[in-house]
Amino acid sequence: FRTGTGAANSYPLISPVVINELMTAPPAHLHLAPADGEFIELVNRTGAAVPLHDPARPANRWRLTEAVEFTFPPDAVVPAGGRVLVVGFNPATNPAKLAAFASHYDVPAGTTIFGPYSGRLSAAGETLRLERPDRPETSGPDIGLVPYLAVEHVAWLGTAPWPVEGLGQGASLQRFAAPEYANDPVNWRAGIPTAGNPNRANPLDSDGDGLPDWWELTYGRD
Repeated sequence: FRTGTGAANSYPLISPVVINELMTAPPAHLHLAPADGEFIELVNRTGAAVPLHDPARPANRWRLTEAVEFTFPPDAVVPAGGRVLVVGFNPATNPAKLAAFASHYDVPAGTTIFGPYSGRLSAAGETLRLERPDRPETSGPDIGLVPYLAVEHVAWLGTAPWPVEGLGQGASLQRFAAPEYANDPVNWRAGIPTAGNPNRANPLDSDGDGLPDWWELTYGRD
């Protein structure tokens, strides 16, 4: 650093698996309570499957921290170019909630949905981290300790320059530049939720009728 030549800093390292969509503080729906309508979507932006654990030590798993807390199961994998969702309820033990969630958001069949996480996502602003395990310490007082490395960090706000239109009323935060730095509002937009689907190119009023897409989805208008 002290003897640098004045060259530009290198761009931040971007994880192969990124935080792609955040459904924060959704409104109540006829068949879906607000707490059950939240979700976090992760996307594998590479052409190879990514296990959400240390392949050499499968018990050491990736996790989400801060705004919510969730540790991925030992066999969790994000397929090449694929998406997974994390929700606040247990999809394995709540089939009715899972069916209502999948129907409301038009989640593609076969999409992996994990849960439950603890905590809630706020439209007013939070911080979310995606972390992976590093190699355990092999000596010293912390022998056996598993350090965790942050691979993604998003600290969104409920004010500009972060997108705000419709948040808390049915819109979600969507990342439109997966290879770009996560914690930069220029790489995010607000629009109709796309859980398990690609983010939409025209996210706010795709039919041009003057009603935002997130409003129509929430209140049942076409």
